[in-house]
Formats: sequence, C-alpha cells, structure tokens
Amino acid sequence: QTDEKSQLDAFCEYLKHNRLSNALRQHDWVAFAKGYNGPEYWKNNYDKLMAAAYEKFSHEKTNVN
Repeated sequence: QTDEKSQLDAFCEYLKHNRLSNALRQHDWVAFAKGYNGPEYWKNNYDKLMAAAYEKFSHEKTNVN
C-alpha cells in the first residue's frame, strides 16, 4: 500500500509541476495528453483513449475499501 501511495503522490506532484491538474479536472483530454505525452500525442490517439476510458469508467460504481 505504501508503494501505491508513493506512486500516486508522485503522479499528483507531476501534474502540479507540469500544470496539468486543471486539464484533468476539466476533462480537457487534448490539453492533458499534449502536456503529459508531448506534442505528438495525437499519433497514438491518447486524447481519444482517455476520453473513452473516462466515459466507460465514470459511470461505473466503485467499491473502494
């Protein structure tokens, strides 16, 4: 659990440092993908993949312990 927490903390710090938090909160997948994956994000459809994943998982109920 500590490793998972450390990894999540590091990711959150990365988002803050690279000013990607707002893009993520606003579901601006293009801005997030470009900031996270670089200017050629579109070659692998990262923005579209994230939008599809969000759409799929945002409607599922989760069981968080």
